[in-house]
Amino acid sequence: MEKEREIKIVGERFQEMSEQEKKRVQEIVSNYLRFLSEAQQKKIEGREYQKTEREKVIIRRINELTSHLVRELGLSPYDIPEENIHIIPADLSSEIIGGSRGMTFQLEQKIFLNGDKLRKNFLEFCNVLLHEMLHCKGYVSVTIKRKENGDYLVTLRRGGNIINSEFLEPSGERVYHMHFSGLEEAVVAEAEKRLMERLFDFPELEEEKRWMTSAKAQEIRKSFSEKYKIPEDDIYWVSEDGSDFKRYSYSSTREVLKYLCKEIREQFSERFKSPDEVFNVFLKSHFTGNLFDIAHLVEGTFGRGSFRILGNMSYGNSILYLETFRKMRNRFKKETRKDK
Repeated sequence: MEKEREIKIVGERFQEMSEQEKKRVQEIVSNYLRFLSEAQQKKIEGREYQKTEREKVIIRRINELTSHLVRELGLSPYDIPEENIHIIPADLSSEIIGGSRGMTFQLEQKIFLNGDKLRKNFLEFCNVLLHEMLHCKGYVSVTIKRKENGDYLVTLRRGGNIINSEFLEPSGERVYHMHFSGLEEAVVAEAEKRLMERLFDFPELEEEKRWMTSAKAQEIRKSFSEKYKIPEDDIYWVSEDGSDFKRYSYSSTREVLKYLCKEIREQFSERFKSPDEVFNVFLKSHFTGNLFDIAHLVEGTFGRGSFRILGNMSYGNSILYLETFRKMRNRFKKETRKDK
């Protein structure tokens, strides 16, 4: 039996509260996880698509797959209930999740999928659901603030490796910032890529596997790889007529992560036998929220201030960061040789 979701609560001296007040706060936070917000409920009421039997089965399969991954990391998993996954039409999707194919609301523990886009390609549906479920199962902590009426405002503080912060500009404008957003997407997307290989072994994807392992599909995939200069194994689906393909997400941030893992493995060769072992440290932090080990490894490989730089990387500017880390690594190596 899976354990219940644990949410860390900070703010308003939560640990110093009476047991009765703690229980009240925990119930408020728990309600966020169990129910849609009133605004969301009104928007999707009567418009959410009913899940097909095949979709229900694959939700269970992906729950099992991601829970197995968590166990492999030595942690205790939990399931995302089927009712927390909402398949919605495109026009409603644009209101709730913008142009995304899918999005996770970690505070509410809800996943929204653009059904009109994803139901055209079942393999793409599986891929996006897998990515979002990995996000949804990541570490979560919340901040509470007491309102004037005695109730509490609950906001997301941590989601996976992401740290949310807010501050006031001199003008009085309140600014919000997400630290480690690029790292978070890189870790989740890399885990998504690795797990998709296991997903193909499920009987529900027998037809898709037969096609993608065929000689014709392999030839089409190779042609797309050569045309667009992307690795063949980054393409998980191609159309039978050779006109379209689907690839794993966040390729540029994954490249940065791959470089970090390779260099950390080199620097800490006594601890790690392969870059994959380093990757598991990043992946484990996604589920535990513990960034201390990553900070130690990054600063010990790229030098002082490199962890802060990693925290500023977003998924939209990662190419520049790859070059930055290469320069920092070279400088760190030179300085280390001087000290010897």
